[in-house]
Amino acid sequence: MRVFIPATLEDLFLEKVPARQAVVPEVTLTGAEAVEVADFEATEDASILSLELLRETEQKPARRVVLAADVKNPDEVLNGLNWNKVKAILVDGPEAEPFVETVYAAQTQDEADEAVSEVLEYILEWYALEEKKLLQRLVKTEV
Repeated sequence: MRVFIPATLEDLFLEKVPARQAVVPEVTLTGAEAVEVADFEATEDASILSLELLRETEQKPARRVVLAADVKNPDEVLNGLNWNKVKAILVDGPEAEPFVETVYAAQTQDEADEAVSEVLEYILEWYALEEKKLLQRLVKTEV
């Protein structure tokens, strides 16, 4: 079962995937397209949770991160996962950073809602797990 775990760039440096509640796609129809839509929606939901993590810490660079992992039971993620369960790392590109920072700065719920809507216009970039070291190097050079 594919699950989507909200994360931060700092999490990419941890020995294990952090223990967090995963977003499980809700497939209500049958067919490949239904699964694709459910995965997209779950990724988006996890990216919003990633924004919440970022807002708490105001990490730089300010980018959403979602980890797509294959597990037998979604509760597995509550104990942390080995990185080999992660099938993809989804990360904002640098062009999304100013919009993520706008979420940090939001003072009202309306401002936050508008900022989140703007961030969601940016599609997360897909990286294979094998590219984790590349992402780590990019993070170190951008900080």
